[in-house]
Amino acid sequence: MNIEFFIFLLPFVIFSPDVFTQEKISEKPECQAFFDKHQSTGTILIVDGRGSTEKVSVYDSARANQRYSPASTNKIPHTLFALDAGIVKDAFQVFPWDGVKRE
Repeated sequence: MNIEFFIFLLPFVIFSPDVFTQEKISEKPECQAFFDKHQSTGTILIVDGRGSTEKVSVYDSARANQRYSPASTNKIPHTLFALDAGIVKDAFQVFPWDGVKRE
């Protein structure tokens, strides 16, 4: 093959995000039952990187691709991290307020 062919293909390789990702995204419509049970709307995205290739599972991929404000959802994993690290002993531990007003 000649150099012109490689120069022609180079932009497609560089600017194609799917070239280097081998992951398959698996749609999980069965997760809808969880949202229906609580009369809510949402999405679930699970990335399992334990194997040699990542496995991605998603419910409602269209919604997962939208940006939303995280609101207080960041408190959930942070609480689990604190419990796992032993920083918080249980759900009843009280942290006294230091009296400093914050925005």
